[in-house]
Amino acid sequence: MKVSVIVPAFNEDENISRLIDEVLAVFRELGEDCELVIVDDGSSDSTWKIISERAHVNKEVKGIRLTKNYGQSTAIYAGIQKSDGEIVIIMDADGQNDPRDIPRLLQELDKGYDIVSGCRVNRQDGWIRKFLSWCGNCLVRRISGIRLRDVGCSLKAYRKDLLRDMILIGEMHRILPVYLMERGAKITEIDVNHRKRWKGKTKYSWNRVVKLVLDLILYKFFTGFISRPLYIFGGLGFFSILFSIIIASFVAVRKWFFQGQWLSPLFFISVTLLTVGILFIMLGILAELLVRIYYRTSQPPFVIKDSVNI
Repeated sequence: MKVSVIVPAFNEDENISRLIDEVLAVFRELGEDCELVIVDDGSSDSTWKIISERAHVNKEVKGIRLTKNYGQSTAIYAGIQKSDGEIVIIMDADGQNDPRDIPRLLQELDKGYDIVSGCRVNRQDGWIRKFLSWCGNCLVRRISGIRLRDVGCSLKAYRKDLLRDMILIGEMHRILPVYLMERGAKITEIDVNHRKRWKGKTKYSWNRVVKLVLDLILYKFFTGFISRPLYIFGGLGFFSILFSIIIASFVAVRKWFFQGQWLSPLFFISVTLLTVGILFIMLGILAELLVRIYYRTSQPPFVIKDSVNI
């Protein structure tokens, strides 16, 4: 069974060559058919030059160069689309994930799991980053119900058949197991080594927590309504029409039994709610048509500038 290790990289020219050496050493120990797919996410340094040189020397190394900095999720998605392995392992390019944990991830997959997620023990990060990560993990567990201690750990192994029709954008890679859990994937978690960043500056910032919150909102919408938007718009339309009927009934009873007026503010509110309800239902039907067209015609959200061994 072929294994693809996917590494998104952005301005990591000080670390990428060392990481390639470590991953290739693990490949030799495994003795299996493996490939290392490195995605240069629009780096402005010499990251692509190093990837290209190493790929020409090592056939196990494949390089993809994107036209601009799309973000980590899109870079990972590009790597998944261009990989050949039945097993996909994702890790960072800064050296904090230890490639020596790869055999242990594969051993857990052999037990019948679909996803094996790493949990960073003895994290080599500052207290602010640890605190933000703790907040994010608590939020994800609360909203999704997933039972992972460290959802944000990049080192994860997946069966590729689960990923074939997933489109990753924004920061969706952080909560990818949550989406796959909704599809019935069996998930487990193991402790993995965590190291200090070798060189360079971290790309982590506090706004990732904000992006995570927004992605969780999208998660609730996507898993609940995106495939059938008529449910949400039709539901709003139904309740609007229901309130319209209740108000109209009140106006009718008041007119017939208490000599009230037809053309009162309540009458116009009832007519407005009825109109809004019908519009909501029509909007839901149109959204259904748009979603079906989207799924039939959607294109990859990235453009490849160059590639090696792909």
